[in-house]
Parts: sequence; structure tokens; C-alpha cells
Amino acid sequence: MLDKWSKFSFLKKMIYLNLIKRVDILTFHSILNSNLAKEKFYFSKEKIKVVKFGIPTEKMYPVKEKYIKEKYLNIVAIGNDIHRDWESLVEVCGGKSNVKLTIISTTINHQIIGNYKNIEVRTFNNKKDFVEFVLKQDLSIVPLKDNLHASGLTAIQESIIFGIPVLCSNKGGLSDYFNNEVVTFYNNLDLADIIDQVHDNYNHYLRKASNAQEFLIKENINANGYIDRQLELSKSLFNEAVI
Repeated sequence: MLDKWSKFSFLKKMIYLNLIKRVDILTFHSILNSNLAKEKFYFSKEKIKVVKFGIPTEKMYPVKEKYIKEKYLNIVAIGNDIHRDWESLVEVCGGKSNVKLTIISTTINHQIIGNYKNIEVRTFNNKKDFVEFVLKQDLSIVPLKDNLHASGLTAIQESIIFGIPVLCSNKGGLSDYFNNEVVTFYNNLDLADIIDQVHDNYNHYLRKASNAQEFLIKENINANGYIDRQLELSKSLFNEAVI
């Protein structure tokens, strides 16, 4: 909703604002959405909360202990969100001799791939085949357009669980979840150089992948942590109602 707020008509905004007044608490996955809500809504700021989202982490796959440099990196990019910046990723990776890129998406426009032989688009009908494929990849890239709702968050967490180093656009408030010791944030102008750095010094990025798995557990960025955070908010609302 907030990503589209500026495009809404005056009437639509008034309808949303009147509905929001009836809500006890507004939760967001991104600090950017939360900050904008505090600016736009006539609503107590104490009732606007960021609740960090997480996926199950009960099964972590081991990070490679070492890497024997290959001719090219096997790169995977996963996602169906409208805020995936496939065009920029294809522009950087297309024809790059040290890259083989696989995009896993059901929503990408296949025409943007053009005639690049080192890029393919795939989909999977079952989780087993998907997991087996991703585990063979060397690097995960999450390319993003500007957004306010932490687009790409699930793809990042999945890649960390699979033990794969992650490069991600610094968009959507994701840096509120992760730091550069666990995820490598980039802007589009630097992506080609960063990919070359990963290829030349892959073991450094493997250490980041290991740090990232430890980080998810330490910071409770998982499904259980997400449930706990929602539960605490619910309890606080009930306590206020009793008082």
C-alpha cells in the first residue's frame, strides 16, 4: 500500500486513513514503510511497529569449507516480486565470461534475456529439485528496484540457509536486517566489479556466508523469532485493554 501511496487519489487515501484509525496497531517488515507511515498517517507513532520477518531455520545446509576456483561462477537469482530489477542484472551479467546466471522466476519477461548464452530462466515444480539445484550454485544475487517493503528478504534468508554467499541491492530497508559482514550490498554501478572480486577471492565470501548463518540464529531472524515478536505485540494489546 505505501509503495503505491503517492499514486492514490485523494478519495482513496481518505478511505484508507479512516480505516486505519480503527486499527489497534500497524506492523511493518521494513523500517522504510514504518517511517513513512509515521509521516502520512494521523495515528499514534507508538502504535506503528517494525516486526522483523523470518523464515524457518531449523535445517541449515553447510557452507563450503573451501573453494577450488573454476572458470566461472554459477550464480542464481530467485524471485517473483514486481520489484526485482532483472533488467540491470541481465545487463551486468550478459556475456560476462566468468559468470553463468540462472534466474528462477515465474514472472520475468523472458525477452530481456535476449541472445545471452550465459543466462537462462528456470522454474521448478517441486521443492526437492529446487533445493538440489540451488545447493550447487556458488553465489546468490538479489537485484532490486526502489521499494519500501523489504522486497527480496525471503530470497536472502533462503540463500543464507543454503550456505550461499549473497549480493543484494541496498534497497527496501534490508540493511536494517543485515550488515556487510553477512550480506554484500551493492549499487548497480559496482556490481560487475564485485562479481569479479567474488570470483577472485571466493573464500572471503564463503566466510560471510558462514557469518550469515550464525547471524540469523543470534539475531533470531527466523520464523520462531517472527512469531515471538508478533505474540509480544498481541500480549501488550491485551494488557492495555485490561488496564
